[in-house]
Amino acid sequence: MSVRSSADTDDLVRELRRAARAAGAPDDFEPGLERPRDPEHGDYASNVALVLAKRLGVPPRQLAARIEEALDTQAAGVTEVHVAGPGFLNFRLADRLIWQELAGILAADDTYGRSDVGASRRVNVEFVSANPTGPLHVAHGRGAALGDAVASLLEWTGSEVVREFYVNDAGRQIQLLGESVESHFQNLLGREAAIPEGGYHGAYVADLARAIADEVDRGELAALPREKRVQRFADMASAELLEEQRRDLEAFGVRMDVFRRESELVAEGRIDELLGRFEAAEVLYRDAGAVWLRTADLGDEKDRVLVKSDGSYTYFT
Repeated sequence: MSVRSSADTDDLVRELRRAARAAGAPDDFEPGLERPRDPEHGDYASNVALVLAKRLGVPPRQLAARIEEALDTQAAGVTEVHVAGPGFLNFRLADRLIWQELAGILAADDTYGRSDVGASRRVNVEFVSANPTGPLHVAHGRGAALGDAVASLLEWTGSEVVREFYVNDAGRQIQLLGESVESHFQNLLGREAAIPEGGYHGAYVADLARAIADEVDRGELAALPREKRVQRFADMASAELLEEQRRDLEAFGVRMDVFRRESELVAEGRIDELLGRFEAAEVLYRDAGAVWLRTADLGDEKDRVLVKSDGSYTYFT
C-alpha cells in the first residue's frame, strides 16, 4: 500500500532540520527530501549530509551518522532511518501516517484534494482546436481527454478556468475544403470535376456537397461565379463540420466555453496589429517576398516566416 501526501513529510522535515542543526548546520539551513528510485530503500531520502559535509568539514557518512543519532524518530513520524551509499539518509514512514491519511480521504469524501491554491488565477486552456475541415479522430480524442483533465485539475485547485477551442477557419485549408466540395457539387450536376491537389477526399465531403445542394437551390449555386460559390461552400461546410465536432466533444463529456475563430482575428485586424508591433520593434525583415520574424535572436533554431510570398499568413502567425 502506498498513500503519501506532503502532510506525511511535515514532521520529518521539521525534525530533520532540528537534527541537522544539532550536528552543526546553520540556523537557516533547510533540508531536502526526495522519493528514492527504488522503494526498497525507503519512502524518502535526504542528501542533507552530502550538502553540509564540505561546509562543516566532516566526511558525509560520519555527518549522516550524527544526524541519524540526533533524530527523534517518533517526532519525525518514521520507523526506520539508516545511512546509505556515500552519505544519504533513508527513511521509512510510520504506518500511522498512512491510516491518518486514509481517514482524511474518507472524511473528505468527494472533496478530497480540493484546495484554493489557485484561487487568484484565471487560466485559459486551449485544446483540441481541430481544423474544421473534417471529423474528429482518435488523436483529437486524446487531446480532448488530456486538455479537459488539465482544466478540471486547475478548477479543483481553485483556478477560474476557460476551455477554449481555437477554430482554424482561415487560410489555404479552408479554401481547399470549399474547392473539394465544389468538385463534388459539379459531379452532382453531371459534370466531371477532380478534387484539387491537396484537397479532401473523404466520403464526408460528398455528403456535405449533397446536404448543401439540398439546403440551397442548386440553380442558385450554379449561377454564382465560381470564386463566390467556392467561398459559400467553404463557409457552410466548415460551419457544419465545426458543429459536428462540438457535438462529438459533448458526447465525449467535454464542453468548451469558447470557440474562438481565426477568421474573426483576421477580420478584426488583430493580425495586422501584431505585425505592426513587430515592425515597430524592428524584429521583422523581408526575404524572397516573404516576411520573417527574427526568432533566432530569441533562441529559436531559425527565423520563422509570418507572411508567405503570396501574401497569406503562415500557421505560426
